[in-house]
Amino acid sequence: YLAAFYQNCGNYKGFGDTKFVPDLTPEQFWGFIQLTSFYQQNKSLVEGIWDLVKKEVFEYKNPYYQIGFKDQEGSSGYYSSNIPKSDVEFVQTFLEAQGLSPLNTRLLKNEDGSYIVRVASTLLPGAPQIKTHEFEGKKITIEYGDFYPFLTQVVSNMEQALDFCANDTQRNMVQDYIRHFKFGNMEDHKSSQRQWIKDVGPSIETNIGFIETYLDPSKTRAEWEGFVACVDKVQSKKLNDLVNNAEVLIPKLPWDKAFEKDKFNRPDFTSLEIITFASSGTPLGINTVSYTHLRAHETPEHLVCRLLLEKKK
Repeated sequence: YLAAFYQNCGNYKGFGDTKFVPDLTPEQFWGFIQLTSFYQQNKSLVEGIWDLVKKEVFEYKNPYYQIGFKDQEGSSGYYSSNIPKSDVEFVQTFLEAQGLSPLNTRLLKNEDGSYIVRVASTLLPGAPQIKTHEFEGKKITIEYGDFYPFLTQVVSNMEQALDFCANDTQRNMVQDYIRHFKFGNMEDHKSSQRQWIKDVGPSIETNIGFIETYLDPSKTRAEWEGFVACVDKVQSKKLNDLVNNAEVLIPKLPWDKAFEKDKFNRPDFTSLEIITFASSGTPLGINTVSYTHLRAHETPEHLVCRLLLEKKK
């Protein structure tokens, strides 16, 4: 159970959206916790946490069984429990009108019916960028500083990484990351992805940010992920040989040409040995980038991921 929990960054499947529970009784699970040295040193803390989470650990009926909107018998960490799907769609209309991306946000609803859109950034609540808007008779506040303690560490490490960039493209990418995590503007993250695509053939591949939307029931808010991998140059050469022959091979595929793009957009095809992948699921491959506009107008990058395991005798 613990291995599955850490692999999925929680007790819902990263791919599949359904919950898994321990194959133990609550009493057995609590007995295991009491045997740990951490519990012995922090009894009151652990007991307080256990009281808060034990129902969510074992409850398997709706709305706990699957990720979804509350009014559709689901659970989601992107929204407060009083937000139905219609509220999400209403605020999405507002965000689109403001030109704001929901990717790095969460949505909360106050008792008076007003909304708070929390934006992940190092800007603290109370910063001058915070504004309350009136939209179709409702108040919507844009509040920066969500996940401030974590993103402050990310920015600090990104600033240190600038000294180790191999070229100006990588340096520009890291600077875009820093601006994005500081101020919460998704346009800066898009810019980082443009630089990432341009960085062809690096020995070390990395990417970070709020990228995939699989775990949001509205598929508009993204999950944090970050990975570091080393490039398998031998395997990558084989994949690029495949790319070199793609325009000959594609017409021979068993489907109509209507299912293919009018023009073959040559990708940078890379095989990776994953060193670490911080997300709710380690993919077998990545078809980058996630932004539709960039996929349409920039050279794509396809990554084949393999988990690097240390061999021990």
